[in-house]
Amino acid sequence: MQANTSHRAGLGLIALILAAAVVLLAAVGGHMLGRLMSSQEPAAVEEKPAAEEVQKAPLYVFLPFDRTVVNLAEARLTRYLSVTLSLQISRESSDAVRQVFESDRKAIFKNWLISYLSDKTLEEVKGSTSLNKLQREILDGFNSLLADQVKERIQDVLFEEFNVQ
Repeated sequence: MQANTSHRAGLGLIALILAAAVVLLAAVGGHMLGRLMSSQEPAAVEEKPAAEEVQKAPLYVFLPFDRTVVNLAEARLTRYLSVTLSLQISRESSDAVRQVFESDRKAIFKNWLISYLSDKTLEEVKGSTSLNKLQREILDGFNSLLADQVKERIQDVLFEEFNVQ
């Protein structure tokens, strides 16, 4: 009876060793198969960075607009305003808008901005509320002028410089 029990224990130990060997072989085989498959498909591996680059690409471009200096609408015309703008444009619209602003048609926008800002008083250009209103009105004015030339629009107007003297 003891011989039978020790024989069963030996068979159990052998089965346990065989099971561990099968699991180990399956893990190593799966790992090797995965490496083999990834090295055979370089195109799939190269597509991932391209997709990541598209996601990292900025949605907007910024187009600088020349410095503009105007006298404020004050009684003695002793105060002036100097602004430098940057125009935020969607990436899809950037080529069409850039063509307008890099052509001789830019003079239309510069003239409009000078006329618009020349009508402002010192009180109308003081404080963040006034600056936000100026940004919105310049944006609306530029987009109105742009609508006559292309269908694209400016997304935002940003002040790079804003000085009152």
